[in-house]
Amino acid sequence: MKTPLEIWAASIIHALGQVNFLFDSSFAPFVSVATQYFGTTKSTVTNKERDIGKMLEMDYFNTEFVTEDMLQQNPTW
Repeated sequence: MKTPLEIWAASIIHALGQVNFLFDSSFAPFVSVATQYFGTTKSTVTNKERDIGKMLEMDYFNTEFVTEDMLQQNPTW
């Protein structure tokens, strides 16, 4: 079983990756699954990531968490 620290780390990376299209192969950089780097389960990370996203109001329209590269690629931001 992984420690809470590993689960939180994977969940934070996953939350940031979601709003920056990290898991979309049509964008660079691309990663298929962030959990593979932390040895955590996808369901655990996804549940915690959802909580983080809600708590910080992270979504595709909140540019506070979007990288500069993503801002430049999307003219609607």
